Amino acid sequence: MDEEENEEEEEEEEADKVNSDALQHEEKEEPVISSPLGRPQSGTLPVKRLYTWNSEAYKIAQEKVTVKQTVYKFWTYPLMTSSAIIIISVESPSHFVGIPAEPALEFEKMLVEVNQALSESSVKPDRLEENHLYAVKMEDGFHRALFRQRIGQQGCKTYLPDTCQHEVVPSDQLFILPERFAAMPFLANRMSLGAPKGVKPIGPTWSQEAKEWFYKQTYKKVLYALVVREEHIHNDLPPVLVVHLIDTSSEEDILLDDQMVEKLMAVKTS
Repeated sequence: MDEEENEEEEEEEEADKVNSDALQHEEKEEPVISSPLGRPQSGTLPVKRLYTWNSEAYKIAQEKVTVKQTVYKFWTYPLMTSSAIIIISVESPSHFVGIPAEPALEFEKMLVEVNQALSESSVKPDRLEENHLYAVKMEDGFHRALFRQRIGQQGCKTYLPDTCQHEVVPSDQLFILPERFAAMPFLANRMSLGAPKGVKPIGPTWSQEAKEWFYKQTYKKVLYALVVREEHIHNDLPPVLVVHLIDTSSEEDILLDDQMVEKLMAVKTS
């Protein structure tokens, strides 16, 4: 009888030891946080409230989250097809920037939310990694920015994918971008009228008259762009789109290329 009781006590002690080891193992595991791609990421001790993602909705996490960078997407246009665009900046008929009209309202909403989020809580990264997406503080607010490379001790070369601008900024103007704002594709493309059977300046460069006329006809307007070809200057950035521009606001569609020729501000290309 005593032997049976001793065996039972030994079994209970062994079970307690196993449970204790399992508990210790569980306590050592890091908290698991869902990543934007649905794969678990390890968290660290609470440091700052940042945005993170779960499978159903965005939430504010209490942990400082280490998240793998999203594979960024660029908005693409089918060749030889007219697409509605909004012109957001104009330098000349050979250098202007457009975004697709379809997601424009969602895009504006995202920019407002980026500025609200970063104004409430902005966190500087421990280090800057090439081609990772951050928030950059400019004079007109926060923008999404790809870090490209260091310039000197404190300077950073960045690319603003929502405006197609290359900017050199101090490193202390770059902040961690809440991950939910990386989901929207980069919408902006530099565009040019220099298409085959398109137009080019009468002289070596565009006249001031031609640039001013083109600006008035295009800036902040919804036009249709017939994308003829793509020119890839940087493999990891959106291509320059060579286009024809069509104004459909009147009863008859107007090809801006032809209007510039009629007004003696451009000549046809072969």
